[in-house]
Amino acid sequence: MKPVNPIQMLIDEHVYILKVVAALGVIGSTIENEETIDAPLFARIIDFMREFADRCHHAKEEDLLFPAMVAMGVPETGCPIGGLLAEHTRGRTLIAQLEQGVEQFAADPQAGKRLIGQAIVGITALYPNHIWKEDDMVFPMAEKLFDAGQLDHLLDDFEAVERNKSAAHSSHIQFANDLETRFGKL
Repeated sequence: MKPVNPIQMLIDEHVYILKVVAALGVIGSTIENEETIDAPLFARIIDFMREFADRCHHAKEEDLLFPAMVAMGVPETGCPIGGLLAEHTRGRTLIAQLEQGVEQFAADPQAGKRLIGQAIVGITALYPNHIWKEDDMVFPMAEKLFDAGQLDHLLDDFEAVERNKSAAHSSHIQFANDLETRFGKL
């Protein structure tokens, strides 16, 4: 089903990001007591966060929505756009830390688990709060800023991003749904 508008597309994508973050929270709650880690699962989570959350979802915000909001008079720095961009950067750092922990686990399991655990704590704290800010504050603001024609143009641009990533996008959505089935809805 085609989204009603580009803002709804972003909100819908947040649902899948939150599913993956929730699964990470479950994994993180037991990681210190585990003898091994599921490195392939972590690799898939890292790939999801880099490809779906960052290169697709954040790209729509950073390359399309936020510049359009700036063109309508919303400040580029400070609140809200500057803060959200800083949180996107923080998310990238945390995902890199998660990957580093997984890689380090082979040489030093305790240090690897500690790094993984710290990254998961950061990710599970960052993303729900970040998504709330966007869904409940910034996106309603954007919908008020743009007229129907501007929203349609933004939707066309968002769909162009989707076309470039369509096969992987579907796979990532399925992965998020599978994680929810495996770890439960939180």
